Amino acid sequence: QYHSHLGAGGLRLEFGKFYRGEYIGYLGGEKINSGNYTGAGELLLRNEFFLRHWEFEANYSHFQLVQSTAAFHANEVSGSAGYRF
Repeated sequence: QYHSHLGAGGLRLEFGKFYRGEYIGYLGGEKINSGNYTGAGELLLRNEFFLRHWEFEANYSHFQLVQSTAAFHANEVSGSAGYRF
């Protein structure tokens, strides 16, 4: 049996027409069967930058989850660039 108790919080930012950001976090504990609670959480960072017709995006995510064998960690970094005609 799986139990998850995560609290969520977030923030959105916007500076003029050149920046938008979104920061979301989940933090708490998870457990499987009758084991002890293990710390768990997620962190999601999303950033968008605009310069004339150019659009740039930079993202980061971190996950820490419980599994029956051990805790699982994952990190991801991504980015993109685009041009609007």
